[in-house]
Amino acid sequence: MSFSRTKFKILSLIATIIWYLEILCGISFLSLFLASANFRTQIVVMFPVSFSQTNIMSIKAVNINIADARLDSYAGFLVFHLESSWQNVALMTIVYAICIGIVIFITYKIKQIFKNFETDKNFIKSNLNHLRVIATIIFVIPILQFVFTLIANKFFQTNLAIGKFVTLSPSLNYTLLFTSITLFAAIEIFKLGIELEEENKLTV
Repeated sequence: MSFSRTKFKILSLIATIIWYLEILCGISFLSLFLASANFRTQIVVMFPVSFSQTNIMSIKAVNINIADARLDSYAGFLVFHLESSWQNVALMTIVYAICIGIVIFITYKIKQIFKNFETDKNFIKSNLNHLRVIATIIFVIPILQFVFTLIANKFFQTNLAIGKFVTLSPSLNYTLLFTSITLFAAIEIFKLGIELEEENKLTV
């Protein structure tokens, strides 16, 4: 039992260190992005695409409110150079902050689980809730990415003179989906463990 507690204590410490590093790196990245936005005239935004046999091509915007793009088929990206206005900087900052926040939040939940394990609180409802939140987030992310890609394809085809030969890659991240399904299965095992432990307490 003492060996298991020591092991979970080490894992809890590692998760805590990673969590603090993620916060530090996230704040540093957002600070550097905001600082550099004051000196740069443009912000580069890239989207992965599937495309035909075209190397590098300039794509004109049909909508005057949308920036022109460049298709770089060697790298496989549709590249936009947006004006470094406060609106674009604020939007990019929000997007980056949400992405970083999700990673930090998941790590925090993992840290809390190991913290409970460290004190022999294994089959408790808080661990079940932490796992359920993590599994739900991991399950939703690839679906949102897929939906966003479909919407972005429609948006680009409407506002850019790209024709039918350039589309973003609308693929699901099956690794994340499999991970979330595995976690949901682990949740059911945890749920069973909690029920058995509660029954044992009532019996005693």
